Amino acid sequence: MMPRSYWYNDRHNIARIYLGEPIVVLSLSNIKTWLEGNRVYNLMKKWIEVEDKTINALNTGYAQEYIWKTGVEPIPWQESFEGGGSKYVKSILGNLETPLEALAFHLGLELKSDERKILIQFLNLLEKYSDGAKFGKMSRKLLASQKDS
Repeated sequence: MMPRSYWYNDRHNIARIYLGEPIVVLSLSNIKTWLEGNRVYNLMKKWIEVEDKTINALNTGYAQEYIWKTGVEPIPWQESFEGGGSKYVKSILGNLETPLEALAFHLGLELKSDERKILIQFLNLLEKYSDGAKFGKMSRKLLASQKDS
């Protein structure tokens, strides 16, 4: 037996999957209301932000689920995590490499000596669990700036 949301037509070799209710339903009777105050734009913007976060979370083992209702902003429902240990660590750290490089450099100029040491320890820990990345390079830059100040 096929799931209720799935329909397959053998004759034309077409599979159709029900994705849920539409985000917005526009008709001649309600279009003026939806277009006033950029309601359609604002609603679609929220849903696109949700999808962007979902795409960015791919390969991290994290998911945020939302309740989907027509004409309503996304409603956060539940978070879930999968996997454990180092399954996702390398891909997550790979995505963080460039932002952490910049953050460490800029923070390094503002931090006190003991705070820099903690940041360097953190970066060394990240390097240990990554593919080598640039985390050690950031530590050396921080150490060099610490000696200069």
